[in-house]
Amino acid sequence: MYKHIGAPKATKNTNGVVVQPGKGRGTALGHDPSTSSIRLSIDGTNMRLGAWWLEAAIRGGPELLPVVNFTPRTTAATATTTTQEPPGVEQRNSTRGAGGRSG
Repeated sequence: MYKHIGAPKATKNTNGVVVQPGKGRGTALGHDPSTSSIRLSIDGTNMRLGAWWLEAAIRGGPELLPVVNFTPRTTAATATTTTQEPPGVEQRNSTRGAGGRSG
């Protein structure tokens, strides 16, 4: 269903529609308490991330989550973050100042 994300070439979805490859970038649309999930839109495809992923990560479960925040907000006065980019995209290092927001 989501095999276009990070694919080297166009793929067909379950409805037979050709979908161009995506870089794996998207937006969190909000929490859905009825399904205990976070609604996501990644490369134009709507999906959900079960809250259990976050709960398991807090307990030290999975080493990696299936999503990464590319512009994290930090609470420290100065913090350095490293994000793991999807396949084919260079890794970037960024430093955030007070307030955690960058332009």
